[in-house]
Amino acid sequence: RIPYIMDAGGMSLEVLRSLHEKGGMDVGGLGMGWAGIVETESDEQAETLPWAARYLKCKGGKEDLCEKAENKYLNTCWADQKGVNPPTKQVEHIAGAGKVHPGWRYHQLKGRMLA
Repeated sequence: RIPYIMDAGGMSLEVLRSLHEKGGMDVGGLGMGWAGIVETESDEQAETLPWAARYLKCKGGKEDLCEKAENKYLNTCWADQKGVNPPTKQVEHIAGAGKVHPGWRYHQLKGRMLA
């Protein structure tokens, strides 16, 4: 009996599930981390989701919600802190955030998946 089948992204979920359920094999794979993430359907519904999952994966036809700059990028260079005055003037927004960058939520998902 094969102790474990590891998929690196080529097999479908259905094949892995079938091998596990019908063949009794232990299976796993390197996925993208999207499984189980609730889709954002509206701004109102997003408020009911955990903060880290808001606007990460949008329902079909609602992709514009996830692509809004205020939802996709956390683009603040400095958060004011009581009693802390940096010697260098801080810029209001970090340069470089644009449509080709996946945004911080995607990086957070990948980091958590790898951890």
